Amino acid sequence: MIILLNSDTPHYLQIYNHIKREIATDHLQANDKLPSIRKLAEFLGISTTPVEQSLLKKIETLCMVLRYEIKKRSSL
Repeated sequence: MIILLNSDTPHYLQIYNHIKREIATDHLQANDKLPSIRKLAEFLGISTTPVEQSLLKKIETLCMVLRYEIKKRSSL
């Protein structure tokens, strides 16, 4: 994973989009573990804040998808 430091896209969105692509292309499977926030930040050469933000954004997205699926099923 490469973080473009001079990009207009915030670091946390770059990380989020990368994780999203990894899931979409099956490079990350259901039981795969991500590195810790600290290790990922060290690997990327950035602070832990954008790493935390990207993971929180991913969790929020998953919660929205789950809520949609539950509503969809309950309306059947």
